[in-house]
Amino acid sequence: MAITSTDTDIAWSTTQSIPLAAYFIIATIVGTVGNGVVLYSSIRYNAIQLDTVSLTFVRNLAVADIAFTLIKVLPVAVTHVARKYVLGQVYCFVTAQLWSIPATTNVLTVLAITTHRLKLLTPPYRSISKKTGTQGVQCSIYYTRYT
Repeated sequence: MAITSTDTDIAWSTTQSIPLAAYFIIATIVGTVGNGVVLYSSIRYNAIQLDTVSLTFVRNLAVADIAFTLIKVLPVAVTHVARKYVLGQVYCFVTAQLWSIPATTNVLTVLAITTHRLKLLTPPYRSISKKTGTQGVQCSIYYTRYT
């Protein structure tokens, strides 16, 4: 009889698993709520005073952070609380396939923000000033990740 990953317990002791579970639960709550506040305040109240391009990048970074938190950090928290993997093989496969998309998007968005700021500070270059240009950059970041 084969033992599947959902039948086995985590090999860590209770003294190791409880702090890890607490850490991942706190990271899930803080990551989701914090990025949700950034999105809500920037969309509803226009609380973040940045140029349109930078604001779009910050919002995209918040969305990618929320996606990463829900796809990767939350299942790890659930696994540590239950002391075994209880989410099933389908969710395990989906998580394994999807977690790198928001992670790579985070890295590419930070790169895009840095490049945009460099273009703002360097006189020979001109920044992307239209919202459509920003959306094109964001679409290219997601397209690059999928190819």
